[in-house]
Parts: sequence; structure tokens; C-alpha cells
Amino acid sequence: MPADVLKGWKLPQSAAGSADPTRDLIADFQGAGFTYVEDWTQLAPLAKSPPSKLLGLFGYGNMNVAFDKVAKRRNPSQLGVVDDYHAPDQPMLDEMTEVALKVLSKNRNGFFLMVEGAHIDKQSHLMDADRVIDETIEFDNAVGVARRFAESAGDTVVLVLADHECSGFSLIGALTVTPEAAAALPDEHQPSQDPTVVPAHQAVVGTYDAASFPAYTIASDGYPTTLDIKGKVLVGYGASADRYETWLSKPLTVTDTLLPETLKAELGKAGYAPEGQPFKRTSDAKGLFLRGNVSGYQAVHTAADIPVSAFSSGSDVWKEFVGVQANTDIFFKLARAALIPHSRGPHEGGWRD
Repeated sequence: MPADVLKGWKLPQSAAGSADPTRDLIADFQGAGFTYVEDWTQLAPLAKSPPSKLLGLFGYGNMNVAFDKVAKRRNPSQLGVVDDYHAPDQPMLDEMTEVALKVLSKNRNGFFLMVEGAHIDKQSHLMDADRVIDETIEFDNAVGVARRFAESAGDTVVLVLADHECSGFSLIGALTVTPEAAAALPDEHQPSQDPTVVPAHQAVVGTYDAASFPAYTIASDGYPTTLDIKGKVLVGYGASADRYETWLSKPLTVTDTLLPETLKAELGKAGYAPEGQPFKRTSDAKGLFLRGNVSGYQAVHTAADIPVSAFSSGSDVWKEFVGVQANTDIFFKLARAALIPHSRGPHEGGWRD
């Protein structure tokens, strides 16, 4: 632990600990009775025969996004982003949620499970709208798994919320030309400062009736067959940084900062942009250059309120989470719901011990 933590908690210097590169943490977990899996092929059978303890580690840093995982599942023989990340067989968030619930529900005293769709935030920072959208679909699928579990198990509370809003993610219109026509638009690295001159990439953004209604084709896996269509929903960012915009899906991700240095170097040679050095990919240096309104290379968090959705089976606990509330209240309301027996919420006359 660092010195400021030791000082803040009034801990002795010996509590700092030291790095132990020879320690095998996975072996330690297995020795403590955990079943260990490292890909979807190993995880899938556990949905039918869940162990009492489970450790799943599926990537060398953050797991890849749904956009790239789905692409690999649809074309197993085609190399893609997940192959470059050396993790070609990653589970989806809803699949992990289903197995986790079956493992944890073996505990008769109850449990707490947190499921995070972290890349909704991370890809919003990078202003990669297509990966945000598929990530949101994946998260919604995980919410569905939790809701169905709660309905079946009873005496369960499901909360869906975020820690903050990111980037001012806004739907601004729709693409009025085909993806092929959009790809053929000229690069506009120095757009005119004359407000009467409309750059080509802005001219293809349809608004109001010109936007019409998008007609995505949804595949059997629940995701759009492609996000690049005529009528594609286009996204703007209220807290954006500088970026190039083609309105089309980016073939590569930005390198995850949590990866080992050797893998980062390998991805760099393959054309992946390092996080912190924007516009290093060929695809990122094309299109319309949009000047952002915040410094740096990433969109930032905003002060916008976030929605809180709640469902409870066998009680009225969900009513506790109705209306505007301080974020710290969520913890105490959830703790009270877990620790105090109840059949009626406070709106029905108070908790019943």
C-alpha cells in the first residue's frame, strides 16, 4: 500500500507489503476450493453444474467489448480484435451473469452480486458510439437475466444504475447516404470557418423528417447485423474532445491501458492506437475534424443525473428507489433492504421487523 494510505489509516510501515512475483494467485484460489475458468468454452458447462466457488479471468486487462466479441462469434475463422488481444473465446456479460447467479444462489444466506457494463463508460470516453451501443445491448441482456432470476427466486432486489454520465452522449440525427457513399467522402482536416459552408460530412447528417427511422436488421444473437446502414443513428457528444468523424464503425479499438506492456507493443505494431495518443490509427485520421470543447483526447464525465431503476420480488422494496435521491442514499437503502426483514415498504407504513 502507498504511504498516503498507510498514513490515512494510521497503519504501521509493515502493512505496506511487497510485490511477490513468484506467487501463483490462481493456484492460491484453486487451493481455497475455487473452480478456475479462462474462456467461454470452460464457463458454459457450469451453467448446468455450478460449483460453490468460481473464479473466471477472461482477458489480460479489460475484457473486449460486445462489438468485437460478437464479430468473432459470427465469423470464428476470421481473425479480429479479440484474437489480437489473445482472448478469442470470451463470454458475454449476460452469460457470466447467469453462471454467477447459479453459483451464488447456492448460498442459502443470500448474496450480493455486482454486474458492471464498464465499457459503456470507457467507449463513451473514446467517442466510439458503435461500441457504446452494442455494449448497452449486452448490458440490457444481463439486466434481463437478473430480472428473470429475481422473478423465479423471490425475495430479491435488482437495481440498475450508473456511477455517473459520460460524454453527454446524444442522438443528433441519421445518416442520409449509404455507408459506401459516406466512406467515399473527402477528408476534411481543416473545415472552413465560414458558417455558411457545410462540410460534406455534416451535409449527410439528416435531422427531423430527413432523419426518418433507422431500419437495422437484428441477427439471431440479438445484435444488429451491422451498425453501418443508410439511416444509421448518429451520435454527438456534449463533453467531447477533438476527434475525426466518418460516421462509420471503427475497425480497431484503442489499446487497453491495463494490458501487459508486451501485448501493448504487439497491438501498436498491428495499428492499434495507444490510449493517450489520439488519432494514431489510419481510420482515425480520416473524415471531418471536429474541434471538441474539452481539452485532451477523451470526452469527459458530465454532471447530468443518471436514472435509477429498481425491481423487487416478494416485497415493495423497489418503492424506496423512486424519485430523485442522493447517490450515497442508494447504499443505505440497499443495506436496509438486505438486513431488515420486510413485507411492506416505507410508503406503506414503514418497515416491518
